[in-house]
Order: sequence, then C-alpha cells, then structure tokens
Amino acid sequence: MSCLKFFMFTSFEYERKNFEYLGTLIQPEDRKDLSLDFSDVTLSEKSLSVPEGSPFYDWKKDRKSQSERQRIAQNRHRLIKAIQWMFLMTFCLLIYWVFSRIFL
Repeated sequence: MSCLKFFMFTSFEYERKNFEYLGTLIQPEDRKDLSLDFSDVTLSEKSLSVPEGSPFYDWKKDRKSQSERQRIAQNRHRLIKAIQWMFLMTFCLLIYWVFSRIFL
C-alpha cells in the first residue's frame, strides 16, 4: 500500500473544459445514462465502487479461497505470457522469412 500513498494523500486539480464541452454535445436522452458532472466525486466514494466492476474481487459473489484465486491469477499470467511468446516467435519467423527471401 505504500506505493499508493502518493495517490491517496495528494490532491489533484484538473481542468474540466473538455468534460464541460462534451456535456454540451450529449443528447438530452443520453444524459440519464452518462453523467459528466464529477464535482462532488471523492476518491473514497470511487474506491468503494471498484469491486462492483469485477466479480473476481467481490467476495460476496465469488466464494473461492485465497489459494484458488492465486492459482487462477497465476494461470492467467501464464496464458498471457504464452500468447506473448507465441506472437514474438511468429514475428521473428516472419522477419527471418522476409530477410531470407530478400538476401538469398
């Protein structure tokens, strides 16, 4: 949690011109689904709504043990690395094929 200390205890100020302009472009019927008024939003309010976005982190819906969650996360990591490795090998083979056609 120490790496998040800067973001949790620092106040950020943003210009809202783009959001205000975007708000003028939105159709009135779409305003009920998309609100661009962030004047009263706080970090603690947003952090409480984070688990709603993913049932993997909502422990009321997902009753898996911590070790099972770690195993799932490790399997996802391995799958992503395998896909990246296969893409890299395919790209290297493509480069080899192109250079062998050009120089041989």
